[in-house]
Amino acid sequence: MNNIQTMLLFNMSSECLFLKKVIELLTFLYEHPSRLEEKCHTDMKKRLDLSCGNGQGLGNKSSDQESCFATIAEELGWTQTITNDPTSEYSYRYQAHGTQKAVDFELMSSLTERRIPFDLKHGGENGRIFLNDGRFVPGEIYVISFTKLVKVKGQRKSTREHVCVIVLGERVMTEKDRLLLEKYHAIIAEMNEQEKDSDFLFLRTRSANQYVCKQFTPEFVKQEFTYLSERLSCSP
Repeated sequence: MNNIQTMLLFNMSSECLFLKKVIELLTFLYEHPSRLEEKCHTDMKKRLDLSCGNGQGLGNKSSDQESCFATIAEELGWTQTITNDPTSEYSYRYQAHGTQKAVDFELMSSLTERRIPFDLKHGGENGRIFLNDGRFVPGEIYVISFTKLVKVKGQRKSTREHVCVIVLGERVMTEKDRLLLEKYHAIIAEMNEQEKDSDFLFLRTRSANQYVCKQFTPEFVKQEFTYLSERLSCSP
C-alpha cells in the first residue's frame, strides 16, 4: 500500500469516527427528549452568551433548549470552541455564523474537514415553532422539541409527552407548504424592493410565520431519525 492509499484510508476512518460520534449525540437526543426541556443550565446559558460577545440583545440570548443541547454534547465528550477551527477531536461551536443566521450549532473535528450544521426549534406545549422570515434550509439538521398533551381516558388532566424530531431541512415540509412559503417570500421580497413615497419613514414587511408540530407523528419521528442515521453512517 502506497502513501496516498494510506492517507485516504486514514481520512476515511477519521471521518467515520466523527460521524459515529455525531450519531451517538443524535441517538441520545432521540431517546431522551425530556432532556431538551430542562431549565437548570444557567451557567451554560451564560457561557453560550459570552461566546457570542457581550453585545447580544435580549432577543439573541441563548435559550433553555440551546443550553440543554450544549450540556448534553459535553456530557458525551464534545468541547466548545469559540473559533472557526476545532480545538479537539470533537468540538462544537455555538452561533457559528452569527446570531442572525439559521445555524445554532456546528459540530466539527480535528480529524476531518467535514462539519455538521444544526438548527434548533422549540414548540413548547402549544406545538408551534416560529419560522418568522425563515425556512427549513436543505442540508441542515433540525432538532425540533415540543411537548405533546395526551388525553388519558378517566383522567381530568392530560399527560405530557416530550418529543424530539431530528430531521433534515429538505424533508420537513410537504411540497404544498414549501411552494406556498416560497410564493409568500417572493411577494414580500417584491414589496420590500418597491420604492415608497415617504419623507423619513422606512417601511419593511416581515413575516411571523409559524409551523404546526401536528405533522410530527411517532411514525414521522422514527422514519426521519432512521433515515438521517443511515445517511450519516459509514458503509462497511
